[in-house]
Amino acid sequence: MTPLEVLQHYWHYPSFRPLQAEIIDSVLSGHDTLGLLPTGGGKSITFQVPGMILPGTTLVVTPLISLMLDQVDALRRHRIPAVALHAGMTSAEARKARERLAANRCKFLYVSPERLTWQRFRNELRTLNISLLVVDEAHCISQWGYDFRPPYLLIGELRKLLRPDVPCLALTATATAKVAEDIQARLDFRPGAQVFKSSFARANLQYVVRPAAEKLSQMLHILNNTTGSAIIYARSRRKTHELADFLVNSGINATFYHAGLEPEEKNDRQRRWINGERRVMVATNAFGMGIDKPDVRLVMHADPPPSLEEYYQEAGRAGRDGKRSYAVLLRSERDKATLKRRLTEAFPDKKIVLKIYERVCNFLHIALGEGEDRLYPFDLDKFCATFSMQEKQVKAALAILTAAQWLTFMEETDSAPRVMVICERHELYDIPLSSNADKILQVLLRNYPGLFVDFVMVSEQLLAGKGAMSVQSVLEALIELSKKKVIHFIPRRRTPYVLLPRRREEPRYITIPKAAYEERREAMETRIKAMADYIFNDGSCRVRRMLKYFGEEEEKDCNTCDVCLKRRKSTISDRQLAEALLDLLSAADYPLTLQQLEKRFSSVKSRVAPVLLFLCQEGYIGLDNRGYSLT
Repeated sequence: MTPLEVLQHYWHYPSFRPLQAEIIDSVLSGHDTLGLLPTGGGKSITFQVPGMILPGTTLVVTPLISLMLDQVDALRRHRIPAVALHAGMTSAEARKARERLAANRCKFLYVSPERLTWQRFRNELRTLNISLLVVDEAHCISQWGYDFRPPYLLIGELRKLLRPDVPCLALTATATAKVAEDIQARLDFRPGAQVFKSSFARANLQYVVRPAAEKLSQMLHILNNTTGSAIIYARSRRKTHELADFLVNSGINATFYHAGLEPEEKNDRQRRWINGERRVMVATNAFGMGIDKPDVRLVMHADPPPSLEEYYQEAGRAGRDGKRSYAVLLRSERDKATLKRRLTEAFPDKKIVLKIYERVCNFLHIALGEGEDRLYPFDLDKFCATFSMQEKQVKAALAILTAAQWLTFMEETDSAPRVMVICERHELYDIPLSSNADKILQVLLRNYPGLFVDFVMVSEQLLAGKGAMSVQSVLEALIELSKKKVIHFIPRRRTPYVLLPRRREEPRYITIPKAAYEERREAMETRIKAMADYIFNDGSCRVRRMLKYFGEEEEKDCNTCDVCLKRRKSTISDRQLAEALLDLLSAADYPLTLQQLEKRFSSVKSRVAPVLLFLCQEGYIGLDNRGYSLT
């Protein structure tokens, strides 16, 4: 089949999105390829389609375990065999995955970067027929990137274990020119490599920085004068809860989301927001990856992000349907100090870093000279309480130790419950079960195909709903089925891990190289300065400055950001005002009154009514008792 036929057959899309076909053709031609596609640009299709055409298995390295599991689950729903290997797996799951790989029954193998440090995995890799290497979130390989992950550095070495003709596809949504060059160098791209870059410009997205001494009142004002779904980003879990409560008490239909919520609660809140049952999602940066909601009209930042890369990615979740949308960042004078403080917090004194290394090893009962290639569950909250340390400082030290490759800290990852039937189908009817266990078994068999061949993620909430019982009763039924050897049941877990790539050393023998500390600090300082310039410099077009940061030289101003609009206010023509009014009414989900429109265009308030009358007379818009709307 051709790439287009594969797309239509398995994914039922009529055509490719921009640059997808070009990237796929490059990969199928054997070229090393770098794809810089925007958030929501369909990066997974660029390797899943060629993966179905090429013989053998496509190896995908990705740092996001939750997205990895979601993609494996989605591929299986399309009847495409795929497995994942990551730190949170049980030995039974890992063994089952290896059996499927050894039998050549997998088209896609997803691995977390930490797996690359394990010699056993490298030995197994030599026996597999890998036809394509994919590096997702490829900016993680560059120390100049905003999310540097040292295990990614092993991917270049990994290529030596594969056949010389196996192409490498690196994908990212945000990379400066320097980071893009670094990605290609570290992945050992061969001559003839191709780079496909989508423009960072988003013509339908209006960027606004709004001075706000009182951010809560400004937030409420903006939400009351816009329509459609919205995301509000905050930098702490506590703040998401507080902001959501404030909005609900102010009459706004809102909820909150962060990494500390239970998986079922996350899924439920996400589903309600996607379906429109909740208008506003207040979230940390844990929210947004893999979310397919094209009609988000507003993304607002209550706090400044630490880099333009993160801001662009988060703001870019607005307006994926191409309609007029808004990216609003609220600023106060205090935010200048906040940005500077982030740099200090991220790089504690080296003596503190070494002390935390020693304490982590003691906490995990790792003796001197031991621990190499061992993975340890790590209770971060208990560690901080035991040694009376702040979580921010501990995480910062662990990030430095990870960059220095003395240990690898893996943030907590939600692991949904998994089930696999381990008895023969004909034996199911001979095993005595309680009524609840029998009911849940029937629900499992009806709703989850593939239970007899592999572990399948299940939802306790769905089982409870289908079985008409409580979640606690579902859990008890699953435990009973497990005890009676009907299923292998792996309960839900949320566990951070620490991996020691080398044996424990005394602190006096540990060195923190410049690349892990001074150079990373310098890179972060550069990113923070660029973010501060975007926020506090009102002298030139914000979009042009942001595009320049990402390596795009734009000759003209955007004419839509708040800086450009301030310049145009005195010279805006009736035609330009008419176009702006039509844009606003097009993006609105319901009619807008004259008062709402005059408030939106307060600088030319006296001219709004005459222009609206003209648009009505010409048939562009209509007026009823609710207000103005497009005809």
